[in-house]
Amino acid sequence: MADGGHGDSVNLTLLQDKTTATFFEKRHLGEQSTVTVLVASAFCCCFLFLTCIAMGCGYMFLLMWGAYILDNDDSAKTSICEDEYHIWTFCLLNEIVGVSVTLCGCWEACRAYDNMKSDSSDESAMRQPGPAFYAKYGLCILVAFVFFTWGMIGWFSVSDSCIDEYNNKYQALMLLFRAGVMADAVILLIATAAFVIQNPAKKNNDQPGKD
Repeated sequence: MADGGHGDSVNLTLLQDKTTATFFEKRHLGEQSTVTVLVASAFCCCFLFLTCIAMGCGYMFLLMWGAYILDNDDSAKTSICEDEYHIWTFCLLNEIVGVSVTLCGCWEACRAYDNMKSDSSDESAMRQPGPAFYAKYGLCILVAFVFFTWGMIGWFSVSDSCIDEYNNKYQALMLLFRAGVMADAVILLIATAAFVIQNPAKKNNDQPGKD
């Protein structure tokens, strides 16, 4: 009986040691996984930030280069192809829209930075969606959609003779036109995504029964 009790105690001690070792191994792996996730998240945030900076710089370059091209190819607005397809007019109006979107984007970035600095637990700091929110994003999405549709129609409807004329005399203007159409598509996607991301989050704050 004594030998049996001694054997049970030895087995229990071995089981406890094995359980403790397994616990520490799992805990060590958990810490490594946490560090790996944090490092991967930091890299993703850095790449996302650099991508946003690169897109912003490219967009600013497109606006400045577009203003130079419009001034340099000013004679294109009196051509026959301009009377039929309005390529120069589209680029001019698209420049105005681009400047407006840039100012609106800067204002949104400042507002997002102010919201990040505010305490998330403070209910008074949570801004509810109002008419200005829907009007702002609705107008931006509508204008981007109209210009993108107008640009795509002009892109595929320009005749071969006018394409040859633009390539021979106003090649930079035609390149600006196509780059502007693609920029409108990017603006449309970003504005729609920003509206969808922000709107549900704000609607959840209006639901009753939440502390």
